Amino acid sequence: MNNPEKDKTSSPQRHGQTQSQQTQVGSNDQENLQQFSILLTPAYAAFSQIIDGLFLTGVGGMTFDNFRKNKITNIINCTREAPNWRLPGVECFRIAVDDSPTEDLLSHLDSATDKIYSILSNGGRAVVHCVAGVSRSASLVIAYLIKYKKMTLHDAYNHVQSRRRVIRPNNGFFKQLITFEKKILGSNSVKMVTLLRDDVQIEIPDFFEKEHKRFVILETLKVKAANLRTAQSATPSTMASTSENSNSIVTNESSTPQNSAQSSKESPTINSSSTVSPEEEKKLTDSSLDHISKE
Repeated sequence: MNNPEKDKTSSPQRHGQTQSQQTQVGSNDQENLQQFSILLTPAYAAFSQIIDGLFLTGVGGMTFDNFRKNKITNIINCTREAPNWRLPGVECFRIAVDDSPTEDLLSHLDSATDKIYSILSNGGRAVVHCVAGVSRSASLVIAYLIKYKKMTLHDAYNHVQSRRRVIRPNNGFFKQLITFEKKILGSNSVKMVTLLRDDVQIEIPDFFEKEHKRFVILETLKVKAANLRTAQSATPSTMASTSENSNSIVTNESSTPQNSAQSSKESPTINSSSTVSPEEEKKLTDSSLDHISKE
């Protein structure tokens, strides 16, 4: 049982946090709760069967009922953060990777896909999971289809996506899957392309533009949101310094209308269409995700 006195001494105020810092902590907790609740929605908690004996899900789908109904014998955990399940007669295998474009997933693909093949060949039934069942675990399942079903990356992605609508390996993982496809099949069916959408530059697999337009929208929103966060991260001191420098330039140069016009032409401007408010981002993202889950 926790000691109430210890709980008091460990409160934020005892650690010298300001009211604004405490508010930020509360805001972060609320955001984490919202993110966790998303994982429990049907789109993410679905226990998606990809082929006979192979399933894909997120932590929301990791339930005893799902294990029992689908006769799971092996669990492949593609995270660092989610705990391994300890169940009688069920083997758990971890591939410790983060969902980051810079993470090295490629070095795990051969051993992990060989593991899945061994399980299925011996009559086992495996579930591959990460936190959301979107990026890490989906990448591994796609790699399995490339290596052992001889599907192209294009076809493997579309097959998995037809069984689980929310999958979207991050761009770094997609690039590694392109490398893996070339190694296994000797050629590539997919390449990454850079496009300009709503005044922002995005990078996507080339077939997304025609076949998965909603993910083009989501990628655009993600980049816009990142741009917005970058703009909002400017500190008052930085802004003050910029203002002082601007004043200095105006003082040292003639401030005639002609010079003002010239300065306006030369100065970079922020296009309002290249950013999106948090409210707009949430509305559009929720709408897109709702569309994905209903397809």
